Amino acid sequence: MEKKKQQSNFIIPLVVYPFDVMVSIDQTDEELIKECSKYSLTKKDLKKAGALALVNEEGRCVIFKRNQMLIRIRKFEPTPRWYGTLQHEIFHCVEFLMYKLRVNLTPHSDEPYAYLIGYLTEEIYKLL
Repeated sequence: MEKKKQQSNFIIPLVVYPFDVMVSIDQTDEELIKECSKYSLTKKDLKKAGALALVNEEGRCVIFKRNQMLIRIRKFEPTPRWYGTLQHEIFHCVEFLMYKLRVNLTPHSDEPYAYLIGYLTEEIYKLL
């Protein structure tokens, strides 16, 4: 039986928040630029945000000026290190979103952070 290849680009709707997250895995810069053009993001936008040419980085999360968010994982490898990198980027994504909503991480606000990290993790893993 042939192993199913994971999707390389997908959108996770955040449902209760006014944001969606694009996830890019194993895409070349050119593939990502083409995909992002559907959402009015240009090569210049991607370059300015630092989403292109991830040479020495395994992943990155960026937020654009119109509040679009992107988690990019340069190379998919189903190893503990890769899953750690993905969790690292998911945390940054949640941190960016909560900052935009003016929800600071405190002992009294940690549940929205935890729930959103769990939700994003589950939705991304479903598609891998």
